[in-house]
Amino acid sequence: MGEHGRTFFVEPKVVVEVKFGEVQRSSLYAVGYALRFPRIKRIRWDLSVDEIDSIEKVEKMLGKQKRIY
Repeated sequence: MGEHGRTFFVEPKVVVEVKFGEVQRSSLYAVGYALRFPRIKRIRWDLSVDEIDSIEKVEKMLGKQKRIY
């Protein structure tokens, strides 16, 4: 746990479902992606930390997005 600039490190204990507008590439974050307009939809008490989505799923989501502009 700790803090580095705009990044906060936490111990993963609770799984939350996040709703967002879109995924975009971002050089601000080490992982290389950012969620636009993220908000917590609900706590997923039925899932464990071992069942969360991976960065590979985020990459697939980015590839499937349709750009309108």
